Amino acid sequence: MREAKDFSELLDDLVAANGAKWVADQIRVDACPGATAHDVESAQFEGDWIAGGRRAVLDLVAALHEREFGPTLPPKREPRKPIKLRDCKRTGLMMGGSGVAPIAHMGIRATLPVIERLLATEGVTVEAEQPDGSLVTVRSATSMIGLTPHTYRITLTTAVPAGIVATTVERSGKIGLRLDDEPEYDGEYPDGWVQLDWTPCPKCGAPLIWYEAGYAPGYRVCARSPHHHWQA
Repeated sequence: MREAKDFSELLDDLVAANGAKWVADQIRVDACPGATAHDVESAQFEGDWIAGGRRAVLDLVAALHEREFGPTLPPKREPRKPIKLRDCKRTGLMMGGSGVAPIAHMGIRATLPVIERLLATEGVTVEAEQPDGSLVTVRSATSMIGLTPHTYRITLTTAVPAGIVATTVERSGKIGLRLDDEPEYDGEYPDGWVQLDWTPCPKCGAPLIWYEAGYAPGYRVCARSPHHHWQA
């Protein structure tokens, strides 16, 4: 078997062997009706078409590559690294700030156990984003019967529950939430910055918010008074 390759490398091999037009023709028929040779040759193809969540394109390119060049080894998965937070031994907000606005995360995928844990947490609001763009407030698991949530809008105020794994899914830019004892999403890969947004303050359990202005990258402060400072 050949060494594992990522999507871009698979695509480059196919273009080098058959030309961008041939690749576009294959993809246009089976996965993306609007794909062009220019899309295939440019970063826009991966950035836009794949970011659109078109898993069919990923699968098709992998199948075409295997047909042309033989099977490859499965890609190596990077081990998930735990988030390490250093206590900066500071509290408070800059310039006399009196509080932190609720933190709204939009376009979030989540498993039902995650939704149940969020709903059981004080100060958390969950809204189902419907295919037509409307929002429906989720008050319990049973209230979701009949809904077809595309993604969720999740608003955090004073707490974020522990045990949530936050990951990027299928190169789409979508954030997927699952519990740490649930199976992985198809196509997920670790993203420490995403996980940091769903990591509770070690001292009070509040959400950690971006606080890098004037500080080092990775600087965070928790959303609940007295606002503990952390360096990720």
